[in-house]
Amino acid sequence: MQNSTGIDLKKLAAHLRTKRGDNALRFAAEEIGGVSASTLSRVEQENVPDLPTFIRICKWLGASPGEFVEPAFGMKRM
Repeated sequence: MQNSTGIDLKKLAAHLRTKRGDNALRFAAEEIGGVSASTLSRVEQENVPDLPTFIRICKWLGASPGEFVEPAFGMKRM
């Protein structure tokens, strides 16, 4: 999903749903820490998280934030 942030929201939402599995949003939010269940719900609906939330979710997923950056934004991995 193209947006002004450069984050592939569809991919982020899919990874979040996959890792969360059948667990409640509240449970996932507690595991992540510093993120509410309602915020996770919005991210799963492909809404843009703020930067600290994005970083927390990436850490919980065990993924680099760069994995969710759309190629059109031209970030190069070093």
